[in-house]
Amino acid sequence: MKIRIISENDNILSEELKLHLTRKLYKNLKARNITIFVNDSPLETYKKINKGDIITFDYSNTHEINWELYESKIDIIYENDNYLVVNKRKDLLCIPTKAEPKSLYQEVLYYLNNKGEDLTISIINRLDKETEGLCLIAKNRFAANIMSPIHEKMERRYLCLNEGIIEKDSGVIDNYIAKNIETNKRYITDDSNIGKRAISNYKVIKKYGNYTLTEFKLETGRTHQIRLHSKSMGHPIKGDKLYNNGDGNLYLCSYYLKYYDYALEKELEFSIKPSWIKNAYILMYERLESKNIIIRKSKETDYLSMLNVWGDEEVYKWMLFTPTKTIDEAKDRLKRSFEYQKNNFAYFICLKNTDEPIGTCGIREYEPNRIEEMGICISTKYQGLGYGKEVLSLLLDLAFMKLNAKDFRYGYFIDNIKSKKLALSFGFKYYETEELIRSWDNEKKVVDLCLLTKDEYLKGVK
Repeated sequence: MKIRIISENDNILSEELKLHLTRKLYKNLKARNITIFVNDSPLETYKKINKGDIITFDYSNTHEINWELYESKIDIIYENDNYLVVNKRKDLLCIPTKAEPKSLYQEVLYYLNNKGEDLTISIINRLDKETEGLCLIAKNRFAANIMSPIHEKMERRYLCLNEGIIEKDSGVIDNYIAKNIETNKRYITDDSNIGKRAISNYKVIKKYGNYTLTEFKLETGRTHQIRLHSKSMGHPIKGDKLYNNGDGNLYLCSYYLKYYDYALEKELEFSIKPSWIKNAYILMYERLESKNIIIRKSKETDYLSMLNVWGDEEVYKWMLFTPTKTIDEAKDRLKRSFEYQKNNFAYFICLKNTDEPIGTCGIREYEPNRIEEMGICISTKYQGLGYGKEVLSLLLDLAFMKLNAKDFRYGYFIDNIKSKKLALSFGFKYYETEELIRSWDNEKKVVDLCLLTKDEYLKGVK
């Protein structure tokens, strides 16, 4: 069947089609990669057309797959006869285009085709290419139809990392989003005649340093809604390249989904942890301070201090790694420290009044919600002044109060009496001994490991 439409506006082809077709039919055209003709010439849907142009395309009710299917490891969270819940990775389109012919749509079709199932799927809640997270996919037309309109049938929540500190802990953003046909970008407007209403509820989860971790709950589902609403508050999403000067690594995740399954006659809900959440916390907590000490990320000027710390012969006996003896070695170690600190909770220990680095410290998550100290190393010149206690106090606060760890593991060489006393002063309890071989001289070192639970920590804080 040949469809013929006369354009009523100077417009982008895709936008004009949406004015004449149902949303379902338009999505079907896109999914089936049907060629659209304007004045008898094929035209990409992102290009401009003029008022009076003749738009035509051939459409059949027979379902055809015109995109290449390909194998990929899709992260299936849940599946039944009617629906799939999939965790879409970032930088993947939901629906393919001629410019980018790979998508979640094809990956799911490949998966279902291998199972011998029907290939009439519909992605109910589409995500931007740069956004990761939960997508609900209907496996048949009936399942798709009963989920429309989605904002009445589904609850969707998103997590994002906003730049800066959002002062108000919760609120509602209610305005209109329009599309600039020149740039193909969206923008906020108060004019209901040119924009579509967009409503977002937000709640601050955590805020610290230069960032805010925020939850958005949508009442409408406009393209780029959260990105635009975040920018309208003066706090764009970290990594947003389209509406800010980000690097394209967007810190936005569809992390929670709830819907009523009519076949099962019950509500189903799902949640995931964003892949970027660890890096978000590393960015938020890149600098912590106490009375006399700051722990922070390293700077390019820190190599001399690195030499003083890691080249301190008195510290050698406690070090598991190769000592630093020359400036070139210090610069090389600092370079490696930069790279490690980017993706880990690792810091330089600095004097608060001078910012001079006097040591290093760090923690890591060795099991879900379980954290261990990765070494507190302070130059001999500054030992015995209580700085180690301040550093451990900062690391414990980071682990328990900011990262919500359930316990904290701390180790010390059995002949290091100062570290043992430090552990006992915080209430750590011994639980095992292990042997390590020091990498730079193959000397055997014996380490006592002790543990502090969050409950015990909170008792001590009170």
